[in-house]
Amino acid sequence: MQRGDSHVHAPHNFIYHESHKQFYSYRYITYAHIVSKLTRRGAVAVILAGVGGVTLNTGAFASSKAKRGTDIGVGTQSAALLGIKSEAALGNPVDVSAEPHEIVVINHTKSQLKITVESRKDQSIEFTTSGNGSLKDSITVPVGEGEFLGPGTNTKEASGGIFVSTDETGTVTETIEFDASSKSESVNIQAFQEISLTNDPGLIAGCSNAGKSNTFPKGNKNTRNGNTIRNGSVRFRPDTTAKKKIDASDCVILGEESIAKDKVFAGNNVILQSGAEIKGKVGSSDTPIGGSLKLKDGSVIQDDVFVEGEIINDGGTIHGKVNPNRE
Repeated sequence: MQRGDSHVHAPHNFIYHESHKQFYSYRYITYAHIVSKLTRRGAVAVILAGVGGVTLNTGAFASSKAKRGTDIGVGTQSAALLGIKSEAALGNPVDVSAEPHEIVVINHTKSQLKITVESRKDQSIEFTTSGNGSLKDSITVPVGEGEFLGPGTNTKEASGGIFVSTDETGTVTETIEFDASSKSESVNIQAFQEISLTNDPGLIAGCSNAGKSNTFPKGNKNTRNGNTIRNGSVRFRPDTTAKKKIDASDCVILGEESIAKDKVFAGNNVILQSGAEIKGKVGSSDTPIGGSLKLKDGSVIQDDVFVEGEIINDGGTIHGKVNPNRE
């Protein structure tokens, strides 16, 4: 069945709402009234009493299912059990080449909630609870033991947020699942949101794409122990420590709060994202980096810098000398 068909045959135990092009499950509904008037975000309000299960569509999320025992506030826009806010859900992919994208979830129930987030596909999209944390297949927020997201609060206010990224080159679109349960386990909610991310460091850095093979570290580790010598660009995830020399034929891109403890060489640009640090020299008098040096806010280079191109300093610090002993 195509959503654009003029004649739609709903599957068994489903109602098809023509104007919203969305199926609503009524298999276990004791009572449900679907309000046809939409808010400016396209929210469909659902007034529920004694609900065993319902699927609805809102502008904030693709669908949501509330299980037996759920207490749901009655209203229009507040009827969304979990308010999910993400620019990546509005049809325009968000660029995560430099840093992860934050999704904000609002608790519209009257209960204290824990929320687990994961991809429903093949984990091309991964998650972290901070902008510079290690990426994982799934996360749970708030991260503190015994902590819950209170009624009317959002994940920006919690200990640990919801950040998404991908190592895949190009644009990735996947459906993300949000599973929320209350402290007493009387409330269980599933919500689904399709998001699109794009990853191409070359677009922001003037470099070739580092790709998956030249992105470090692998898995959920946060340390790169050996020398990193690669053809093409090399990219380090946020909060990574590279213990030995980095040498790339194209660019070196250091993610937020990452640390390079040794020398860094590059045939093209060296880019330090916010809070990144290089403890060793950048280039040498015989082999300066071939492109530009770009420093973001709070980034630091502790030693001397040898560079053929310009230095673009947006709030960083260079403690060493620039091009010493070079004419």
